[in-house]
Amino acid sequence: MRKIRIAVALLCAVALTFACSCGSADYAMKYKDAVMSRAEYSYWFSTIKASVLSGLNSGGDTEEFWNTENSDGVPYYETITESVNAQIAGILISCELFDEYGLELDAAAYEQIDADIAEKIDYLGGLSEMNRELGEFGLNADVLREVYVNGFKVNAVREYLYGEKGAQAPDDAAKNDFFTANYRAVKMIVIYTGAEPEKDDDGNYLYDANGNVRTRALTGEEAALKAQLVDAVKDALDSGADVDQCVAEFSEADYSAYPNGFFVSRGDASRYGSDVVSAVWNTDEGGVATVSDDNMTFILCRVGLPSYSSLSQSDLAQLSGFDDALINDLINRKVAELSADVTVNEDVTSEFDIRTAHRNSYY
Repeated sequence: MRKIRIAVALLCAVALTFACSCGSADYAMKYKDAVMSRAEYSYWFSTIKASVLSGLNSGGDTEEFWNTENSDGVPYYETITESVNAQIAGILISCELFDEYGLELDAAAYEQIDADIAEKIDYLGGLSEMNRELGEFGLNADVLREVYVNGFKVNAVREYLYGEKGAQAPDDAAKNDFFTANYRAVKMIVIYTGAEPEKDDDGNYLYDANGNVRTRALTGEEAALKAQLVDAVKDALDSGADVDQCVAEFSEADYSAYPNGFFVSRGDASRYGSDVVSAVWNTDEGGVATVSDDNMTFILCRVGLPSYSSLSQSDLAQLSGFDDALINDLINRKVAELSADVTVNEDVTSEFDIRTAHRNSYY
């Protein structure tokens, strides 16, 4: 099995304004003394494309997907290309900051890079075969090593500025501001309106051979009664019924471990489902929304968000990835401040079309 490339903490997309240069110089971007070569730009363009597609469209690289328009009528390929270029510019800026801050990579970093490349060469059966594959991206082994080194520089700047011992490590106030801006609190009532999980006589769930909870489809009469229950609960909530009492009395999923509700960010689609996340973010505090699938109906009650400092350990356990997301936000802000001085050579960057570029999910 191929080993996945060394992990690099890519910057999230930010709105950047680039100064464009004309001429045929063989570079893609510049920022002060840092220069992004055509070959390295090709690597990041292909790599970030693969990363984007892994989280969108189930990985499908199709013309239909790229030409889909967002709510402003702009095709995805345009907005995603802008996002990819923003991330690449952020990498370039971080490489310059690495030198400005006087940072250095330790020997272990270079050993890891060289070991990773050596393993890939061994897997492919030789350097010439790896260079043949890399040639599809306009790269060779030497450029790949340079790319990996720059990836480590990005991580080093991130840690230097915002890591646990970083010069600008986020304090409690920064965490609370980020939590308030990027999360919503919701209490859920689940009613099984299409199928329900099967349990034994002791109330324990039953599982199939694949480890999934077994379900039983409701009869038409049962489903009709459940639909009536959903309407009754929602009417009660709309009329001011106590949310906690309704959760305890009517939810067929046990949420007693979440007395403060669930904390939902815009990026939690893989956890709660995109329909649930969208409903939470489009419901005012105190409002109620319903989301249904083939098996169940969620009654979502948007409640007030507590302060970050007041969260219990069980509350904090919900916020996986919170620190990384906060650091991404902070470094994106810094990159945005510096981006006006990034020069883009459009003679080079315009050669790369997100719709047809190779995806690099291995190197």
